[in-house]
Amino acid sequence: MMTQKTATRRVTESQSFAAAVGTTEQTKILVIDSDQLVHQQVRQLVAAENCMVDHASSTSEASTLLAGNQYDILIAEVGVDGIDAFGLIHGARRRDAELTAIAVSRRPTTELAINALKERVFDFLTKPLDQTELRLTILRATEIHRLNLAKTRLLEDARQKKIQLTQRVAELNALADAAGVLSSSGDLTRLLDAIMHLAAKVTMARHGSIMLLEAGDETLRIKATVGPEASRLLELSLPVGESIAGWVAQRGEALKIDDVEADPQFGRANRQGFETKSLLSVPLCTPNRVVGVINLSDKAGGEPFTDWDLRILRTFAAQVSMAISDAEQFQRNRRKLAEVTALYEISRKIPTVTGSDEVAEVIFDGLKAIVDCDTKIWFEPAHDTGELVAVRVDGALKNYHREQGLTIPAWTGAEPNEPALAGYIADALTKIVPASAAMSSILVSPVGTPAGKGEVETSPAFCGVIVLLAARPRAFDSYTERLVRVATAQAAALYERKSALLNASRLVTMGKMISEISHDLRKPLTNTKGSLQVICAKHGLPEKTVHVLQSIEQEIDRLAALVTELVDFSNPKKYQTRKGPIKPVIDRAYRLVEKDARQKKLQLVVELADDLPPFFHDENQMMEVCLNLILNAFESMEPGGSLTIRGLLQKCPDKQRDCICLEFEDTGCGIPRENLARIFERYYTGRENGTGLGLAIVERIVQAHEGKIEVESRPGRTVFRLLFPIER
Repeated sequence: MMTQKTATRRVTESQSFAAAVGTTEQTKILVIDSDQLVHQQVRQLVAAENCMVDHASSTSEASTLLAGNQYDILIAEVGVDGIDAFGLIHGARRRDAELTAIAVSRRPTTELAINALKERVFDFLTKPLDQTELRLTILRATEIHRLNLAKTRLLEDARQKKIQLTQRVAELNALADAAGVLSSSGDLTRLLDAIMHLAAKVTMARHGSIMLLEAGDETLRIKATVGPEASRLLELSLPVGESIAGWVAQRGEALKIDDVEADPQFGRANRQGFETKSLLSVPLCTPNRVVGVINLSDKAGGEPFTDWDLRILRTFAAQVSMAISDAEQFQRNRRKLAEVTALYEISRKIPTVTGSDEVAEVIFDGLKAIVDCDTKIWFEPAHDTGELVAVRVDGALKNYHREQGLTIPAWTGAEPNEPALAGYIADALTKIVPASAAMSSILVSPVGTPAGKGEVETSPAFCGVIVLLAARPRAFDSYTERLVRVATAQAAALYERKSALLNASRLVTMGKMISEISHDLRKPLTNTKGSLQVICAKHGLPEKTVHVLQSIEQEIDRLAALVTELVDFSNPKKYQTRKGPIKPVIDRAYRLVEKDARQKKLQLVVELADDLPPFFHDENQMMEVCLNLILNAFESMEPGGSLTIRGLLQKCPDKQRDCICLEFEDTGCGIPRENLARIFERYYTGRENGTGLGLAIVERIVQAHEGKIEVESRPGRTVFRLLFPIER
């Protein structure tokens, strides 16, 4: 007989059963005994406690109860017919290893004791049962059962903590590996492939892909894959907004789906070439935009992905986004370097060329390294017909040009401004270019400024057009257009410099000739005027004769003034500048023209700011500037018109210094748009009796004072704006 008489805790008769075992949970007891007495004894012992006691009198009845319930303590009678106690204990232990069993026998034997030991029976009691002994045994059995359950829970908690710790270690190792990959290579393709494999390894995903946006952010293209037969998916594309990855790219939101086939939003009627149940999809985001999507699917073992998997994939997405951002910045820097190098080469070579064909060659060679296009064309205007003739063609249309030639008809629009001219040329080219070489993208960049556009004094004259053609749509963006404009500006500057040199040479020659002629004219004019004065002094001349002689004398005075003006222009005086206010000059000019304004019924208004500071200027030369601009304004206005002279302090166009701004605004007829570009040319005039030197002298004096002239004109309003920088 096997008994355990030593208790780990002494229990008094009055002590609560629940207090003894230290628990408030219900204890479930199954009594398997052919005698109802044992069942009644147990029920009496635990009647006041939180216990449930069931009874079975046969093996079949006990099997039914054990199948439908989970018991903490099993009290079974052994050694009797009709009850397979040890078999029941063995079966119950397979379902619940922590079950505590107590054997009871009326006739204990050695064989029964051995079987009890084999089945790890907690205690072996002999009938008739002593109530105190039975109560103590149940108490100890319950306590042992609770301890075993607590131990099991602790072991399970430890196992879960170990799994979590293993996951964290794997996460840290994966992030360390990803950081190592990022720092070891600048090859974006290799980086994406390495990170894709790391993400799949950590999350135990069987398939995965990284998709990047391209073609104007309208298409996702697979750039890295992992999994069986994954290589066949490389470079496959899908539109943004379609499929799960397209949805994520469009909205920038991550998705975790446990079963795609059962998902109400993304469930598919047809499966892909591999199983896809649970999946993750996370957007790749740089600071400014979504650049792609990273996807994982088919977790090993068939389990759905967890929130931890989603978190780790977000971390890898951040790594990929960083790599893409760095790669894009590297590409931008490399492109900038190529652009600066190309523009430098253009600016270095341009001054050494002579002909237009050489200019085009230099520009085209520079653009080749930084602009991707199929054809480059250089057009120049034909001065006799106004047509644009292609003088050089590089690329797909070169042979066509050699056989047919490329000529754009003369401009027929009302305003030859730059946008209108570009549209006109683009329309003309679509009709000229053969259908076999049809181009989807056209970029037109004028060399110089078409007539009637921009600020006159800073805009080189129109001297040609560069046209770029590409077969693919949207080949040229605004950045490319600005880049081409910078390159064409080099050519425009070259033409402008050559024109300036030619003009300067002509002016030097003309200046010498004017000086000689003016010098020779002064003496005969003086002699003629003296002779006229002698004749006029005689008495008795007819009144009509006197009137004619006086008219001749006035014309001689006008010729003398014109000669003086020519001499001043051809031999400019050395300026005598001093620092002083501009107000006395304006006041002096006002007094000189005030009488003329009243006679012509014109209103003259002067508005000078009180805070105008002094600056270095030659008073006589500035007086000449003011008088020229005032008299020109008077000539352009009908009676009732007004001229306003303003003086104010403002920032120079370069924003580095302050400047004095003098504005001469009249209400005259305005300057025709087609003439606006030529008003400062020497000897060009729009008036019948003009010399064409007034505004040329104004420009020369303003430039000598390091100033700048801006002109705005339309019918009813013309403004000449003079800007003179000052030093504080």
